[in-house]
Order: sequence, then structure tokens, then C-alpha cells
Amino acid sequence: MARPLLVLISGHPGAGKTTLGRALGDAMDLPHLNRDSMRAGLTFTVAPAPADPQLVWRTYLDTIERWMGAGISLVTDQTLYTGMTDELRARLPPLGDVVNVHCRCPHAYERWVAKTQMWPQFAEVDARVRAQAHEFTDPLPLGVPVIEVETSDGYDPRLDRLVELIRRA
Repeated sequence: MARPLLVLISGHPGAGKTTLGRALGDAMDLPHLNRDSMRAGLTFTVAPAPADPQLVWRTYLDTIERWMGAGISLVTDQTLYTGMTDELRARLPPLGDVVNVHCRCPHAYERWVAKTQMWPQFAEVDARVRAQAHEFTDPLPLGVPVIEVETSDGYDPRLDRLVELIRRA
């Protein structure tokens, strides 16, 4: 039986992970799971924030495990921090084939600021992003194939080529 595929998109906030995730999901005819949308959905329900700050992270990983355990391949995006390495290595590769597509964009931080500076908690989140930038600039050592994509202006490699590379990984 074929193993499900997890296309795990990582990179700096503002690097274009979610936009690429949607495009890859459409191009590969796979569902796209976005952790930030999960957090927004929870905040909508439990404004301003849930009492348990790890609830979204656990639910996100549990959703990936449930889908892949059912044989569902998917595309997902998330800023991955170095502190997540051990948990991701332990939980994801046993479920199926995992490919890490890592987005690089020299002006990712500026993109992220333009998108989020109106958030009420922007100053707090901005300080954390700047302090932790060294944790998500490079792909995590997850023991899975890594494909790097330049996302400054479109995609390099192009989307059709990226799909080919993912299918071969």
C-alpha cells in the first residue's frame, strides 16, 4: 500500500508559506492545512486567546496524524522553530513520506510586518520573531528530503517544477 505524502512548508514569517501551500495544494489536488487559520478559528471562538497556548499546536499535529493515519496526503505550512525538531522527527516521518519545502525570501520580515503591524499584540509578537529569527531561517534537520524555494518574486523553482521535485523526493 502506498504511504501518504506530507508536504511540509517552512520558512520565515512572511516568506510566502501559506500562499505557496494553497498553490501546491491546488496544483497537486491535495488538501491544504494551515496552522495560522486553525489559530484564527480558535481565537474567533475563544477571543481573545485560548487559556492553553499549546492547544493549536497539539491540534495541528493531531490533525496531521489523523489525516495521514487515514491515508490522506496533504500540504501544510508552519513556521518551524528549532525547538520543534525532536517532536516533528518522532511524529511525522513514521506516518508517511514527508518532504520539507523551505521558503526563502530576503524581504520576508518586511512582508510579515506589512501584514501584521495592525495586530493589537504586534509589538510582543514582533519582538519574539526578531529574537527567534535564527531558529527558522534554515530548514530543520528532520531527516526528510528538503527542497528550497526562493519566493521573492514568484517561485524558483517554478510551481510546475516544484511539483515534479516533490513527486520524485
